[in-house]
Amino acid sequence: MSKDNIFKSTIMFTDIVGYSAMVNKDQEHAMELLSMHDKIIEPIIKQNGGEIIKKIGDSFFVEFQTPESSIITAQNAQIELAKRNEVSNQKDKVEIRIGLHNGDVIRKDDDLFGHDVNLCSRIESSAPAGGIAASADLIEPLSSKEFPYREMGYVKLKNITHPQKLYKIYKSKEEHELESSSTLQKYLQDYGIDIIDMDSYSIIDTFSFAVLYTKNLGAEEHESIAYSITEELINDLGYIDTLRVATMNDITQYNNSELDKSDIGRKLQVDNIIYGSILTQDNQTKLNFEFLDISTGKILWKDSWSDSIINLKNIRRHILDGILQQFEIEIPKELSDSLSEEMSTNTKAIEAYNAGKYCCLDFVKNKSDLEQAKENLKTALDLDQNFIEAYYLLSITCERLGNLEEAESLLNKGLIIAEKKNSMRGKSHIHRGFYLLYVRWGKYAQAIEHVENALKIVMPLNNSMLESQLRQDYATSLNKLQKPELSIEQNKQAVEIIQKMENERMLGVSYANLNDSYLLLGDLSQAIDFGEKAIAIFRKLNMPNLIAIASNWVADAHCRIGQYEEMNLKITEAEKLISGLNDFFREGKIEFFKSHYYLNNNDYTSALNHIDLSIDKFTLGKNTVQEIQSSIEKLKILIEAGSIEKTTIIITKIDHLINQIKGTYKNLIFVSIKYYVEAYNGTTDINSIHKLLKELNDMDDFRFPLVYWYLAKTYYILEETDLSIECHQKAKTILNNECSLNSNPAHQKSFLNAFFNKRILADIEPMVTEENQDIVQVFAFCPSCGYNNEGQFAFCPSCGNDLKQ
Repeated sequence: MSKDNIFKSTIMFTDIVGYSAMVNKDQEHAMELLSMHDKIIEPIIKQNGGEIIKKIGDSFFVEFQTPESSIITAQNAQIELAKRNEVSNQKDKVEIRIGLHNGDVIRKDDDLFGHDVNLCSRIESSAPAGGIAASADLIEPLSSKEFPYREMGYVKLKNITHPQKLYKIYKSKEEHELESSSTLQKYLQDYGIDIIDMDSYSIIDTFSFAVLYTKNLGAEEHESIAYSITEELINDLGYIDTLRVATMNDITQYNNSELDKSDIGRKLQVDNIIYGSILTQDNQTKLNFEFLDISTGKILWKDSWSDSIINLKNIRRHILDGILQQFEIEIPKELSDSLSEEMSTNTKAIEAYNAGKYCCLDFVKNKSDLEQAKENLKTALDLDQNFIEAYYLLSITCERLGNLEEAESLLNKGLIIAEKKNSMRGKSHIHRGFYLLYVRWGKYAQAIEHVENALKIVMPLNNSMLESQLRQDYATSLNKLQKPELSIEQNKQAVEIIQKMENERMLGVSYANLNDSYLLLGDLSQAIDFGEKAIAIFRKLNMPNLIAIASNWVADAHCRIGQYEEMNLKITEAEKLISGLNDFFREGKIEFFKSHYYLNNNDYTSALNHIDLSIDKFTLGKNTVQEIQSSIEKLKILIEAGSIEKTTIIITKIDHLINQIKGTYKNLIFVSIKYYVEAYNGTTDINSIHKLLKELNDMDDFRFPLVYWYLAKTYYILEETDLSIECHQKAKTILNNECSLNSNPAHQKSFLNAFFNKRILADIEPMVTEENQDIVQVFAFCPSCGYNNEGQFAFCPSCGNDLKQ
C-alpha cells in the first residue's frame, strides 16, 4: 500500500431509491433495472471527466476534478433518468439520489477515505428522490451562479456531530422556478430530513459503530453462536452513552454481503466497524476479530484467540476491551456487573440455548422453527434448571405458539430463580416476558405491572436502548387501558432518549404511538402532527409496511376532523403500499374511509358499496370487533339514505356478532340506533330508552355525541319533545367540547363541518325515507371542469363545483 496522500477533491455518491425493496420483490427485475441504470449513468460520468472510484451495489462513488463538472454530471444524470421514467411503467421507473461534496480525502491505492468521504455519503441520503444535494463547501465557493440551487438549511446527518448546511441543486432553471423555498421545506419535512435550528442546537461528541454479523466458519449448527456473539455485543455497547450503535435489524441485511467493510459502514452511516469470525471444534471456539476505522481505512485493533463457548461473556469483554481502549473509554460498572453474571456453567446447555435463541427470535420462518426452538430451549433447561434466560426465551416461544398458560408457568419459575440469584439481568428479562405475554393475552393491567418492574431494574443500568424499549412498551399498554395522558408522558421520555441515540426506526414508532395517544385523547391536531412525523421517518427509511400503518392512523384523524380530501390522500398512499399483500385489516380500514369520502359527497350508493367491502375484508381477517364497527357504520349510512327498512337485518347480524365475542362488549351508538329504528317501526320499549338516558347522564366525561343525537331523534319520533330537546342539547354540548380538544383552530372549524357533526348541529327533522326524500337532480357532466358524473355526486370530486341542478 502506498503512503497516505491527503488532498482536496470533489466527490459524488449516488444511490437508487428503494433498491433493497426492489430486490426483495423481484430480484431478477431489480438486476435488469440496475444494469439499465449503469448504462445511463456511466457514460455521463466519463463525459464530464469523472473517475469512478468504485461501484457499491446500486451506488456510484465518483471523484471529479472540479465542483462544476460534478454538478453538470449530476444534473445530466437526473435529466436522462427523468426522461426515461416519463415513458416507463411504474414498476420500471428508477429514481436516484445524488450527494456532492468538496473536501479532504485520503488516497490509498485506488480508493478514497476520510471524514469528508463519509460525510458525502450521508449528504446523498438527504437528497430528495430524483434530486441532488450538495454541501456548502461545494456550492458557496463557486464564482459562477449559473447553477440553479436553493438552501435546504442545516441538516442533522446521522452520526455526524455537526449539522451541515446543504443545498438542493436543480436540473434546470425552470425546475428551480417551479419550487418555492416553502415547498422545498415542506418536502424535506415530509421525508424526515432533520432541519436544525443552529441557535438552539447543542453539539454532543459521539462515536458510531456497527457490529457486523459474525461469520461462522464451522458447522451450520454453530451459526447460533455467531448470532449470539453479534447480538450480545450490540446490546453491550448500548450501555455506553457516547456510542451510537447500528441495530441488529440494520446489520442483518449485510450478512454475507460481498461489499467492502468500509462500504458497508457508509451504507450503515457509521464511522467504525467491528467484524470477525468463529470456528468451533471440540468445545473450543477460535475467534478472529478486527476493528476498522472507515474514515482512514486503518485497522485499529485485531486479535485471534481461542476460548470455550461457556465463556461467552469473557469473549465479549475481550472484544469490548480491545475496541474501547482506542477511544480511552472504560467499560461502565453496570456493563461490567452484567458481564460478571453467569447464564450457565453447562456448555451443552449454552449451546442448546443459543440454538433456541437463533430459531425463536430473528429467524422465524414458520411454525416448525418455533417448535425447534422449543425443543432446544427445553434441552437447555433439562441440562441446567437454573438457566433464567432459557425460561424467558422458552416462554416467548410458547406465547408465539399460542400456549399462553405454559408461557406464564415458565415465567413464574424463572422469576423465582432470578430473585433467588438476585440476577438483575434475569429479572428484567422475565418481567419483559410477562409484559409480552399479558399484552398478547389482553391483560393490560398485569402487563403494566411487569413493565414497571422491568423499568425499575433497567433505569439504574444506564442502558439507553433497553430503557427506551421499555418506555415504548409501557406507553403502548397505557393506551390499551385508555390512559393516553400517561402514555404520552412515557413516549415523550422515550423520544428524548431515542433522539440522542439517533435510532430513526424507534423514533418513528414512538411518534406513531403518540399519534394513537392523541387520537384517544381527542386532540386530532396533535394526532395528525405526530402521525405525519412517523410517516416522514418511515418514508426516509423506505419501510412501506410502517408507512401504510401510520397513514391509516393519520387518515382516521383526518376523517374524524372532517378533512376528507386529506384523508383520501393518505388512504391512496396506504392502498398502493399494501396492494397484493392480503392485509385484510388495513384493506378493511381503507374501504371504511372511502365510505366516509363518498358519504360526505352525499353519494350513498358508493358509500354503501365501500362499507360492504370493509365488512367483507374484516370478515376475511376474522376481526369481529372491526366487522361490528363497520356494520354499525352501514346502519348510519342506510338511515341517512332513507333506507331504514333495510336496517333490521343488519341489526340482527350485529347482535349475533356481539354474542360471538367472549367477555363484555357494548357499543352505545349501536344501542341508540336500535332504539331509533324500533321507534320508527313502532316497537319501542320506552322504559329501556329512559334507562339508557339515565345511564348516560350518570356517566362522567361521556364523549360520544352521536348516542345523545340518536336518542334525540328517537324521542322526536315518540313526540317526547322535552326529552328530544334535552338530548339534542347534550349532543351539541359534547360535540363542542370534543371540538375544543383540537389544538389547531383551523381543525376546530373543519371538525364542526364533518358529515355527522353537521347533522348534530342542525335541527332535528322528520324521518327521511326513500319515499319522502327530495330527489336532487345533478349534472351528468361538471359544467366547470367536464368531470363525468357517473357517480351522481352532488359536488364534483375533481374541482369541488356544485353539481346540483
